[in-house]
Amino acid sequence: MTTANQGAAAGGQRVAVVTHVTEYAGPGSDRALADAGYVVACHDQTFIDPQTRAQFSAANVGLLAMEQQSPHDLAAAVITAFGRIDVVVSNDFIPGSHFDPTPETRPPGTPSLRAQRLEDMDVVEFRATLEELVIRPFLLAQNVIGAMKERGSGTLIFITSAASYRAGPNIEMYGAARSATTALAQGLAVEVAPFNIQVNPIGPAWFANPTYFPERLSEEWMPAVAREVPLGRLSRQDELGALVVFLASGQALPLTGQFLPFTAGTRLRR
Repeated sequence: MTTANQGAAAGGQRVAVVTHVTEYAGPGSDRALADAGYVVACHDQTFIDPQTRAQFSAANVGLLAMEQQSPHDLAAAVITAFGRIDVVVSNDFIPGSHFDPTPETRPPGTPSLRAQRLEDMDVVEFRATLEELVIRPFLLAQNVIGAMKERGSGTLIFITSAASYRAGPNIEMYGAARSATTALAQGLAVEVAPFNIQVNPIGPAWFANPTYFPERLSEEWMPAVAREVPLGRLSRQDELGALVVFLASGQALPLTGQFLPFTAGTRLRR
């Protein structure tokens, strides 16, 4: 982070934090916020490596690669550097795609999205899934909400999943974790509404992203898109980014607490 960037934020530029920027909804969220004039502090698991951070920053002008990994350290570093956090996009994921016919073998207990029968699921993996999809966003919110309350404004956006509302067989661990974070966001929205803080969970499905719909598996998911998706295609990263910027603007504060399905026209059932 440069002195120039710090000065820009101090001069009134709003500051956003986006997590896991190379995965799921990260690529669209960070770029859209930067294009809208935000200072964007970017977290990613790969940024622990200095060379990776340097390459990302060189390829993505206006995006600041942060080395901090824990929610506490990330929030503290951004507040120390810029004095504030206006917007948080908690974009959490576990690896894998249920369209992958040959999922990668992972060590026992490692979370991944793949089809399994309930009787074959591992409770250690379930706990690890909850850690990534529920505990991490909880901790990030916990570490930024105090400063937002003091300032009397802020936006928290939780990227969860349409699986929160549309149950699917053989992915019960994933669906349960996403539902928990959606409920967390909606409860928090009620708690912090008196402080003019907006909180919304966004639930993508049929959404182009490198995590769950990687291009290498397009032959697997394209027939399903043609069969099931009213829009006839996957939603794009820039389209989700536009929604993030709209929510971040604070122009729709009464929308706080609402789960926003981003599902390319498919209907949710509960």
